[in-house]
Amino acid sequence: MYQIYQAMSNESLEDVANKLGVDIEELMMLNGMNPNDDLTGMFIVVPKGNETYKKYIVKKGDSIYSIARSHNVDYQTLLRLNGLEEGDYIYPNQEIIIPNGKQKMYVVEENETIKSISNKLGKDMVELINENEDIYLVPDQIIKY
Repeated sequence: MYQIYQAMSNESLEDVANKLGVDIEELMMLNGMNPNDDLTGMFIVVPKGNETYKKYIVKKGDSIYSIARSHNVDYQTLLRLNGLEEGDYIYPNQEIIIPNGKQKMYVVEENETIKSISNKLGKDMVELINENEDIYLVPDQIIKY
Protein backbone atom coordinates (compact mmCIF):
# COMPACT_ATOMS: atom_id res chain seq x y z
CA MET A 1 0.00 0.00 0.00
CA TYR A 2 1.04 3.56 -0.66
CA GLN A 3 0.16 7.03 0.47
CA ILE A 4 0.77 10.45 -1.03
CA TYR A 5 2.78 13.03 0.90
CA GLN A 6 3.18 16.68 -0.06
CA ALA A 7 6.65 17.98 0.76
CA MET A 8 6.93 21.18 2.74
CA SER A 9 9.20 24.11 1.91
CA ASN A 10 12.92 23.28 2.32
CA GLU A 11 12.17 19.63 3.14
CA SER A 12 14.74 17.19 1.76
CA LEU A 13 14.12 13.62 0.65
CA GLU A 14 16.05 12.50 3.73
CA ASP A 15 13.75 14.64 5.92
CA VAL A 16 10.68 12.99 4.37
CA ALA A 17 12.16 9.49 4.75
CA ASN A 18 13.00 10.09 8.41
CA LYS A 19 9.68 11.78 9.17
CA LEU A 20 7.65 8.93 7.69
CA GLY A 21 9.97 6.09 8.73
CA VAL A 22 10.71 4.82 5.23
CA ASP A 23 13.91 4.00 3.38
CA ILE A 24 15.32 6.91 1.33
CA GLU A 25 16.46 4.56 -1.46
CA GLU A 26 12.92 3.22 -1.76
CA LEU A 27 11.55 6.78 -1.99
CA MET A 28 14.04 7.64 -4.73
CA MET A 29 13.17 4.50 -6.69
CA LEU A 30 9.39 4.95 -6.36
CA ASN A 31 9.49 8.60 -7.37
CA GLY A 32 12.43 8.73 -9.81
CA MET A 33 14.21 11.27 -7.64
CA ASN A 34 17.70 12.14 -6.50
CA PRO A 35 18.59 13.00 -2.90
CA ASN A 36 19.24 16.67 -3.74
CA ASP A 37 16.03 17.36 -5.70
CA ASP A 38 13.99 20.38 -4.62
CA LEU A 39 10.80 18.84 -3.24
CA THR A 40 8.91 21.99 -2.25
CA GLY A 41 5.22 21.33 -2.90
CA MET A 42 5.85 18.02 -4.68
CA PHE A 43 3.54 15.07 -4.14
CA ILE A 44 5.61 12.02 -3.25
CA VAL A 45 4.50 8.39 -3.30
CA VAL A 46 5.39 6.85 0.05
CA PRO A 47 5.02 3.18 0.98
CA LYS A 48 2.64 2.70 3.86
CA GLY A 49 4.83 0.60 6.04
CA ASN A 50 4.39 -1.29 9.20
CA GLU A 51 4.41 1.28 12.01
CA THR A 52 6.33 -1.10 14.20
CA TYR A 53 9.26 -1.93 11.91
CA LYS A 54 11.18 -0.36 9.07
CA LYS A 55 13.44 -1.96 6.48
CA TYR A 56 17.16 -1.36 6.48
CA ILE A 57 19.58 -2.35 3.72
CA VAL A 58 22.93 -3.39 5.12
CA LYS A 59 25.83 -1.30 3.83
CA LYS A 60 29.50 -2.26 3.50
CA GLY A 61 31.14 -1.99 6.91
CA ASP A 62 27.89 -2.36 8.88
CA SER A 63 27.62 -4.76 11.78
CA ILE A 64 24.61 -5.67 13.88
CA TYR A 65 26.22 -3.68 16.70
CA SER A 66 26.75 -0.52 14.61
CA ILE A 67 23.23 -0.71 13.14
CA ALA A 68 21.71 -1.24 16.59
CA ARG A 69 23.72 1.65 18.04
CA SER A 70 22.85 4.05 15.19
CA HIS A 71 19.12 3.22 15.49
CA ASN A 72 19.08 3.21 19.29
CA VAL A 73 18.02 -0.44 19.47
CA ASP A 74 19.32 -3.22 21.70
CA TYR A 75 21.53 -5.42 19.49
CA GLN A 76 20.07 -8.63 20.94
CA THR A 77 16.57 -7.46 20.01
CA LEU A 78 17.83 -6.73 16.49
CA LEU A 79 19.33 -10.21 16.26
CA ARG A 80 16.09 -11.86 17.39
CA LEU A 81 13.90 -9.78 15.08
CA ASN A 82 15.93 -10.92 12.11
CA GLY A 83 16.37 -14.57 13.06
CA LEU A 84 20.09 -14.08 13.63
CA GLU A 85 22.35 -15.38 16.34
CA GLU A 86 25.41 -13.77 17.83
CA GLY A 87 28.32 -14.44 15.51
CA ASP A 88 26.14 -14.60 12.37
CA TYR A 89 27.37 -12.45 9.51
CA ILE A 90 25.36 -9.82 7.69
CA TYR A 91 26.19 -8.80 4.15
CA PRO A 92 25.92 -5.63 2.05
CA ASN A 93 22.48 -5.34 0.38
CA GLN A 94 20.93 -7.75 2.90
CA GLU A 95 17.56 -6.47 4.07
CA ILE A 96 16.86 -6.50 7.79
CA ILE A 97 14.09 -5.00 9.88
CA ILE A 98 14.58 -2.47 12.63
CA PRO A 99 12.07 -1.39 15.25
CA ASN A 100 10.65 1.99 14.36
CA GLY A 101 12.00 4.58 16.77
CA LYS A 102 8.46 5.42 17.85
CA GLN A 103 7.86 2.00 19.35
CA LYS A 104 9.77 0.26 22.14
CA MET A 105 10.19 -3.51 22.04
CA TYR A 106 10.64 -6.13 24.71
CA VAL A 107 11.78 -9.70 24.04
CA VAL A 108 10.02 -12.31 26.19
CA GLU A 109 12.26 -14.61 28.20
CA GLU A 110 11.46 -18.12 29.37
CA ASN A 111 8.83 -18.48 32.15
CA GLU A 112 7.75 -14.83 32.10
CA THR A 113 4.19 -13.79 32.76
CA ILE A 114 2.35 -10.70 31.59
CA LYS A 115 2.49 -9.49 35.20
CA SER A 116 6.28 -9.94 35.49
CA ILE A 117 6.80 -8.16 32.16
CA SER A 118 4.44 -5.39 33.20
CA ASN A 119 6.38 -4.91 36.44
CA LYS A 120 9.75 -5.02 34.65
CA LEU A 121 8.65 -2.38 32.12
CA GLY A 122 6.66 -0.28 34.56
CA LYS A 123 3.69 -0.51 32.21
CA ASP A 124 0.06 -1.38 33.02
CA MET A 125 -0.88 -4.95 32.02
CA VAL A 126 -4.04 -3.81 30.24
CA GLU A 127 -2.04 -1.30 28.17
CA LEU A 128 0.44 -4.02 27.16
CA ILE A 129 -2.37 -6.30 26.10
CA ASN A 130 -4.11 -3.52 24.13
CA GLU A 131 -0.89 -2.54 22.31
CA ASN A 132 -0.21 -6.08 21.09
CA GLU A 133 -2.44 -8.16 18.81
CA ASP A 134 -1.32 -11.49 20.28
CA ILE A 135 0.73 -12.26 23.36
CA TYR A 136 1.76 -15.89 23.69
CA LEU A 137 4.53 -15.41 26.29
CA VAL A 138 6.90 -17.72 24.46
CA PRO A 139 10.65 -17.07 24.55
CA ASP A 140 11.82 -14.55 21.93
CA GLN A 141 8.33 -13.16 21.27
CA ILE A 142 8.47 -9.41 20.70
CA ILE A 143 6.10 -7.30 22.78
CA LYS A 144 5.50 -3.65 21.93
CA TYR A 145 5.24 -1.16 24.75
